[in-house]
Parts: sequence; C-alpha cells; structure tokens
Amino acid sequence: MSTHRPTSQNPSAPAPPETIVGLAPGAGFEVHTLADLDQYLGAVSDAGFGAVSLSLSQLAGDPVAAARLVATHGLRCTDILSLRISRDDDDTMAQARAVAPAVEALGADYVLAMFWTKRNDESLDRLARCAATTGATIALEFGLGGAADNVATADSFVDALGADTVTILADTYHFFRGTSTLEMLETVPLDHLSIVQFNDALPALSDDYMEETTNRRAWPGDGEFDLRGFASRLHDRGWKGIVSVEVLASDLRKLPIAEYARAAFATTAPYWTA
Repeated sequence: MSTHRPTSQNPSAPAPPETIVGLAPGAGFEVHTLADLDQYLGAVSDAGFGAVSLSLSQLAGDPVAAARLVATHGLRCTDILSLRISRDDDDTMAQARAVAPAVEALGADYVLAMFWTKRNDESLDRLARCAATTGATIALEFGLGGAADNVATADSFVDALGADTVTILADTYHFFRGTSTLEMLETVPLDHLSIVQFNDALPALSDDYMEETTNRRAWPGDGEFDLRGFASRLHDRGWKGIVSVEVLASDLRKLPIAEYARAAFATTAPYWTA
C-alpha cells in the first residue's frame, strides 16, 4: 500500500520508498512446521498484505526454508521478533546471535527489541552490539515504565546511536495508553520512525496493563484510539515506512487464520491508502 507523497523538486531524484502493510504475530493459528508456515503465509498473502513480521518460533527451525516460503507467497519479511535488552549481557547477546541466521536468510531490515534495563553507557553499548550481531537495524518498541516509554524518549536512543543502529517502533496501543502525544509525531525525524504496529483497543476494564494489551485490543476502527489523527500526522509529513498490524485479543484468536488475516488487512489498509 502507498501513502500520498510530496512532490519532488528534482525530477531526476529517486522516488521515495513506499509504505508497506504487513501482518505481525497475533492470530491464534500456531506455526510449528513448515506446512503450518505455508498455510499461514498463504492466508497473509491472499488477504492483500505485502509483508509479514515473523518470530523465531514461526520459522519451524529452518530460516532458509522459511525464506523460500515467504518468497513463494510474494511477501517480504520486514522484521524479526524479538530481543529483550536487559542488564544480563550474556543473555541479551545470546538472543542476538540466535536471531542473526533468520535475519540473514529472510533479508529482514529490522529486529524488534524492547529495552528492559536502565539507560546508561553500558546498556547503550549493548544495544549497539545487538544491532551489529543481528545484522539488522534495531526497531525499538517503547512502552510504559521503560527507559523508552514514549516517542520522545525512544527518539533519544536514535539520537545517541544513529538511525543505522536503532529506530523507533511505535505500537499504537502503547502510544495511546502511554505518554506519547500526537504532537510528537509532528516533530520526530521521519527517518527515525521505521515501524508502526497498528491496532485499536476496547475501553479498559481494569488496571491490569498486561491483560489489557494482550487480550483486549481491537481491529482498527473498532476501539477508542484516534487512529485517523495518528495516521494523518504521518501522512501529512510524507512518512513512508512499515505498518505492521498487531491485534492481540482473546476473542479474535479464535478466528481461522484466513478470516483473521482478511479482517486485519481490510480494517487497516484504509488508514494508509492515499
């Protein structure tokens, strides 16, 4: 899918990249074998997606064969899930080494990561080493309570390490449930924001953040987030990046994968189509 783009003043300049809409893990369909992955990717492609985010557990232990299936279904794998950047250097780097073969086989541009430790020179260095080890740029997901807890604090990581090492992943759930503002989208450098994980949410029933974020999200347009305002801020600035649909909901996990994928694309695409 593509957003409208600003008119270039240089007719010989290369066209800006397109926004691509993909599906992130979240369906109830479980992938254990390559046959399962083939069925999953078929549903994703048939629904209209051009891309997919994949976790290591979805690769059936064979990244090379998984990459062939992704190509067979006319998809690209934009990002691999995920790393936990913690104070435990050995564990964090072991995760990075485990992800590296999948990045190489699938040609993923990004590895999703969450920052589960204090920000200091040591942890920033660990984050940079993760990027170098995986062979991909880190897409840093911000969330409540972390050192990266909104668009602005996540952007400070990009300022510190550079956009070749780390970029921002903005999950609309954490955006609207946290301390980010729409005004932040008007000032963040566009090349610092690589991925938007797109979803809506039902009104919260409790203060249990994990329960709400993992079981009570909703299809875009079915919840209470100002997704039109969110998307328009980026549209108006000419942002082109990856929109990855991540709807985590206990009721929607019961849907057959084909139905889940069709609904995910149908409810998301209108926000990102010119």
